[in-house]
Amino acid sequence: MSHQKGALGAKRKVAALKAAQTRRQRDAGRKAARTKRLREAARNAAFTRKLNEQAMRRDGASSVRALTIRQPWAELILRRRKPYELRGWSTKYRGPLIIHSAARVDSAEALQLDLNPDELVSGAFVGIAVLADVRKYTKADHRILKRNRAETWGWSPGLFSWVLTNVRRLSPPVKAKGQLGLIKVSAPMLRRIARLSNARA
Repeated sequence: MSHQKGALGAKRKVAALKAAQTRRQRDAGRKAARTKRLREAARNAAFTRKLNEQAMRRDGASSVRALTIRQPWAELILRRRKPYELRGWSTKYRGPLIIHSAARVDSAEALQLDLNPDELVSGAFVGIAVLADVRKYTKADHRILKRNRAETWGWSPGLFSWVLTNVRRLSPPVKAKGQLGLIKVSAPMLRRIARLSNARA
């Protein structure tokens, strides 16, 4: 009988230890998630402040740039499936980058990537990101795009990876015409975008 009681007590101790460990893991997970949310909120607030500072200019163009990207690639960036934009040219610009979706939609690629081309926004500013770096496109980059189902082509050397961070969607999108290269965003347009960004921060 005493042996059975001892075994039962040992089982209860093990169960209690497991329960305590589970609680610690759950609490640690909650703490990590809260820290992540706070850090993201801080980054968003700093980003919005930068946009607002640029938008204070009443005339001319701000120093913030935009980039026209065809759909479905712009949407994949907004969904964070595509962490960088691939270009055949580099730039020294770093900082806020307004994502503009081109008027043209690559419907075949959209369908191949499980996106409905009729639901993709075109001819508008659709998001904001930070252009953190521009570097040579690597095979490791290609593997990431392939794993995220964010490409429909094979390895292509000679390109540049425009590394995009802190990606956020603009809601609603702001209709605008695109152009080649980096676009100079006017101060009035940036003020409008900053208001939308602030509303979502």
